[in-house]
Amino acid sequence: MIKRILFAFTLLLIISGIGFSQAASIRDYVGVINQTYHPSIVDFFEEMKKELDDDGNADAVKAVDRYLRGPFGTGFVYVDDKGDNYIITNNHVINQAYDLKFTFEKPDGSKVIYERVKILAVDEDMDIAVLTFEDKAKPFEAGLPFLTEGVNEGDAIFSAGFPGVGSTPVYQFGSGIVSNRSVRLPVSEDSTETIGPYIQHTAPVDSGNSGGPLLVSQSDAAAKYAVIGINTLKALQRESTNYAIPAGRALEFITRVTGPEQGGQKAKLEERVADFIKEVKEPRAVYEKIANYLSNSCIADNAELALLELENRGNRTVWNNIVREFSYDPVSGMQLAVAWLIENSMRTSSGVIRISLESIVPVNESKYTVTYNINDKSVSSTWELEYGIWRISTHGDTVIGDKSIVQEREKKITNNRNLFTDYSMILQAGAAIMPDFALPLGLKSGDIGFNAGIKVIMADIFTFGSDFTLNGDLVLIQPAVGIMYPIRLGSVAIMPLAEANVNIGFLGYRLDHDNPFFAEIGLGWGAKAGFVFTTKFVRGLYLYGNYHYNTVTATADSDWTAGKEYTMNSHSINVGIGLGF
Repeated sequence: MIKRILFAFTLLLIISGIGFSQAASIRDYVGVINQTYHPSIVDFFEEMKKELDDDGNADAVKAVDRYLRGPFGTGFVYVDDKGDNYIITNNHVINQAYDLKFTFEKPDGSKVIYERVKILAVDEDMDIAVLTFEDKAKPFEAGLPFLTEGVNEGDAIFSAGFPGVGSTPVYQFGSGIVSNRSVRLPVSEDSTETIGPYIQHTAPVDSGNSGGPLLVSQSDAAAKYAVIGINTLKALQRESTNYAIPAGRALEFITRVTGPEQGGQKAKLEERVADFIKEVKEPRAVYEKIANYLSNSCIADNAELALLELENRGNRTVWNNIVREFSYDPVSGMQLAVAWLIENSMRTSSGVIRISLESIVPVNESKYTVTYNINDKSVSSTWELEYGIWRISTHGDTVIGDKSIVQEREKKITNNRNLFTDYSMILQAGAAIMPDFALPLGLKSGDIGFNAGIKVIMADIFTFGSDFTLNGDLVLIQPAVGIMYPIRLGSVAIMPLAEANVNIGFLGYRLDHDNPFFAEIGLGWGAKAGFVFTTKFVRGLYLYGNYHYNTVTATADSDWTAGKEYTMNSHSINVGIGLGF
């Protein structure tokens, strides 16, 4: 029994030693890909950090610092038959990159770092990217070979990569089996459209493994392993269900983009522009589609403007969607915001986008000016070749990366916030030929305010019809509705208003000093037209002036006037002061 235990223990050590040796050799070809963001994006977040720090939010400042370190993923070395060196990974690992570095970590903790790695080409649909070393250097004589013969369910496979422990990538080598040799996945839960095929397997894949190799043993390879797939997806709420791009699909793309160029770039641009026009014509929100066409520089240079415009002009559904994406991945949120800004510039008030191509004119080999007819107006955009794909870098006269536009918008937004016109409740008091005091409550929706409330007016002199004038007291309760529209003129705003009201009048009077006091209840209506004036210097304080017509009809119940209807007509010009909340 003891001999059997010792034998098993010895065998375990041998197997462990073999595994360590093999894993260590794989580590020579599998590394961490780190990306840094565009300087404009970094500046945006540095400003955010300053504001958070000023507010005393230390935890949020740390979160921004962690984010600015940039995401990471896994890549591996591939050397073609000409000896050219490439790094293979997923597109989503590098698609927000301004600068990239590739790091190999040895078992002893030492590192070999390759700076300024370049993106040669990407396939967004397949989610694959091909990178090159700086100046197309060739530091490797051999890399991991591709095995395109396919695999079967139950085959032993291995994953290698750098999943994160917190925000730190840590090397991991694990094993599993192929659980489905070829599977296609739905684009979304309610879609019949599929993507793939993929190899489904059970080898460990966690956040950070993306872009790493899925391997099988191959004794004649330099690292004793060959690549049968590129790990790219992990199923949520399922155990050990991971997906890899098959080696055959990947190698076909790699061979195409590293070989002689096929076809002209202008033809590829024309095809890309045609796809863009087709997608923006769809009768629904299309900013998520537009986002796929934006270059990194376009996102970085216009994100601040887009977020400002979205906050102040976007509808609540779009705002919530983009904020949700921003909280998960800020740069992706920025991308959607810029795409929304482009869509918003194209969509008419009726919600229609009519677009057709006018011209495609070269600026140089990697930049073209594309002009459209959008809703009967010529609109120009710039398309640039980025990572082998044509993408939009400017659009129209707004998405042009002009920081002065942001400054103008910020100044306007600050001014409008100080120039308070969007009252949810107003209090006002004033005087006229007939002294009045008012306490109305108002509700507003957007720029046009629909006011509703009760107004109390007290007067000393009134006339019943044209018969005679009485001394007495009048109290009018006036339920009212109206409209008020702000016209902003720099530091001031004038708001024309119109209002209609119902009058419920309480009339008290004496026919003469010797007769008793009589009280009547009358009904009527009224109408008002005028303006409200406010400035940014005292927020919420305003002056008003209006003409107000009222009429009230009552039936007298005194002995002398029993059963006789009397009408009070009031014409007044009112001025006063108010405070909006």
